[in-house]
Amino acid sequence: MNENEKAAIVYIPGNKLFPHPDNPRKDLGDLDELTESIKAKGILQNLTVIQGHRVTSEEWSELAREYHDNPSEELRNKMNSIHSGEFVDDGYTIVIGHRRWAAGTKAGLTEFPCVISQMTEAEQIQTMLLENMQRSDLSIVEQAFGFQMMLDLGDSVADISEKTGFSESTVRRRVKLLELDHEKLKSIESAQFSLDDLDKLNKIESIETRNELLTDLGTNNFNFKYTNALNKQKRDKLNKEAVEYLESMGIKEYFGKDYTIKKSLLDVSSLKSESVEKFFDECSTNHIELFYVMNPYCLYLVSKPNLADPNIMSERERERQRSVCLANHKREIIHRTNQNMYSLRFNFIKQFTKTNAKKYFKVIARYFAKVVAKECYEVSGDSLRELMGITGSEAENDTELAHAVDSAVDYSPELLMLYCIYSTFGDSERLGYFNMYSPDEYYSLNEELDNIYEFLTNIGYELSDGEMQLRDGSSPMFDPDNMIYKLEDEPNKAVPLDKFLTDVRTYNTFKRCGVVDSEDLTKKEQEGKLSEIPDTVYARAVKMAQEHGVELPRRNPNNEGEGR
Repeated sequence: MNENEKAAIVYIPGNKLFPHPDNPRKDLGDLDELTESIKAKGILQNLTVIQGHRVTSEEWSELAREYHDNPSEELRNKMNSIHSGEFVDDGYTIVIGHRRWAAGTKAGLTEFPCVISQMTEAEQIQTMLLENMQRSDLSIVEQAFGFQMMLDLGDSVADISEKTGFSESTVRRRVKLLELDHEKLKSIESAQFSLDDLDKLNKIESIETRNELLTDLGTNNFNFKYTNALNKQKRDKLNKEAVEYLESMGIKEYFGKDYTIKKSLLDVSSLKSESVEKFFDECSTNHIELFYVMNPYCLYLVSKPNLADPNIMSERERERQRSVCLANHKREIIHRTNQNMYSLRFNFIKQFTKTNAKKYFKVIARYFAKVVAKECYEVSGDSLRELMGITGSEAENDTELAHAVDSAVDYSPELLMLYCIYSTFGDSERLGYFNMYSPDEYYSLNEELDNIYEFLTNIGYELSDGEMQLRDGSSPMFDPDNMIYKLEDEPNKAVPLDKFLTDVRTYNTFKRCGVVDSEDLTKKEQEGKLSEIPDTVYARAVKMAQEHGVELPRRNPNNEGEGR
């Protein structure tokens, strides 16, 4: 076949045309309008096809059914000569024109105008990608799968960028999406989410956490859960750094029931501070052996009780110490929650556009008038400077400060008024619906925060489910029996293995080592009898146990993730 013959339009029966199995566009969209157009005018643009097609499992099953109904030698030979997934010369595969073929078939056409082309597999993928991208027909997820196919066929990121017109960073970000659960990815293709949301996902290091967040992408809960996950990631890193630092000093983790708290809520920077270094020196001088005790929210420096003095850890003292631990634990959890909620509100204002400021200008002006009428002239200077992008050095210089204010006015007086209004509310991380002063009471009304939310919702802010539950008092955070507030009262209480190791493989690994319950596991780990269990498996068991309210001893975090 010469080049002219290849470019010639030929009419091919519809039953000889097959959709491309690797077409990046999985959803052809609504075909009704195109079908009606084809009925009225016919197909105005030819399809591009290649000779032959890949046998699908459905086609193979149909052939098997035909043979079952009519076991002829011709069908038997045909079945013997081809297999599902195999490329055969029979028929034609569509490269460009899937929608036209589907709508034309729906319109009753039996033949389609086609140009038969010769392309490599890589060229077919590239052609389909470019055709759909030029028409903006591909979703972000479909682009990701398409780019991955091009990589699999030998193209580099630079090649894909040059051929598709997307930047290399965009190609990399799209492909990175494929680290996530593919079924969940496909399920959110129709969700209304932004590219910023996808970039936020990439900041979460744990793929498991990213998959959990994927479910909320495009909903008003995403930012709330994302902020929680990002803060937890930061907190876990700080805890790990602190533990590594303490371990390097020879301070080990303490697993006993009784201890005396010496310092609490420490990170590496505070551990290296002059006051804490002085504290370490004093403990060394007085021969006080220090240990650390940690949970997901707190890190304590502790010492063992003086067993020589029978009164040192009386039941009353033990209960007092437990109350202190509980109060500190609760305070830290509440602080983190308030911090996350504040971050959502502050970023909503920070990301407000000029268009929205104009849209809600009457609402903003009305609130501004209320503030002025109440003679509330003291504003939260720090938040106002931060919203305007003024640095600390600029704030100290009157000339630079005046220049920054003039710039803000020139850019958008509406936004500047919004910043002023929001700052007068005094919103901060300290605000929340928690009772910070009584360990026995959790929920507390907060009219100040109610007023902030009233203003924000009037200019388009949407409360997440978590925020609404916190505001109306229905959040599980206000339940004193919530597991996140529980301290380990009886760390040595035996819990059967199958009650907390719910993963079958993990359970069997410990069962083969003769472990029967949590107490037995703790004892054998401390005695080094579980050394044959890889660190990755052991770390998974610790996390699983924690989710079921069981605390297990941790291994040296320096070895975490490595096989022994």
